[in-house]
Order: sequence, then structure tokens, then C-alpha cells
Amino acid sequence: MNGDGSFYVNPIQVCSEIYGPENLLNVRDCVMNSIRRYYGVFCDFHQAGLQKMIECYMIQIIKNAGRNPKALKLALPPPHLQAPFFVNRYFESLDRQKAYQQCLVDCKGDKDCQQNCYIDMNAMVMK
Repeated sequence: MNGDGSFYVNPIQVCSEIYGPENLLNVRDCVMNSIRRYYGVFCDFHQAGLQKMIECYMIQIIKNAGRNPKALKLALPPPHLQAPFFVNRYFESLDRQKAYQQCLVDCKGDKDCQQNCYIDMNAMVMK
């Protein structure tokens, strides 16, 4: 982590590792769900200035799958609601590892929730 703690959210790599880059819909859903946990499920992506970032991510997912982004469009999936445990814990502690460990505790053994903790921790790209 650098001195100012600034980061951006890019879950493409971790989602592609989990689902395989050729599984476009699973990677898309994983990416969007992580973004929603960071920015809020009901975030207006246009108003928050995130629409361009999301469009770039969708194009990258298509390219990573070896497909032509001009011939294929990925619609945004409906939100999958889950508490942003990692995100909340990170902003409490500003420590990725501590936030991840606490997130696992918050999940109370739920494997999907624990996987989301891993995704969200790895979606955080330090500037």
C-alpha cells in the first residue's frame, strides 16, 4: 500500500481467475457485483461517473474471452445483494489483510460470501 491509501476497483483479473475468461457471463456478474459492493447496489453509475469505467471493463472481459467487442455487447446483470463486508471492514481499518480476516468472520462460514471477500480484496488496486 502506498502512503496515501488511494486505490481503484478492478475485479476483472480475480473474476477471470475464478471463472475462466471464456465464461463471459460469470465474469461479468462477478465484476459487477464487486463494483456494486464498493459503490453501492443502488448507485447511479451515470451520476457517479462510473459508466465509462464499467463500459471499459465490459469490453476488456469480451477481449479476454477472445471475442470481438464490436460484435458482442454485455448487458449489465441485475444486482446480487450481499452486504459489502470487506469494503466496510477496509474503511474501518484501512488494512487489507485485517479487513479480509474480519470479512471471513462476518460471513459465518458462508462459502459464497467468503469468496466475495476474496474477490473484493483482490479487486482493490492500489494507485
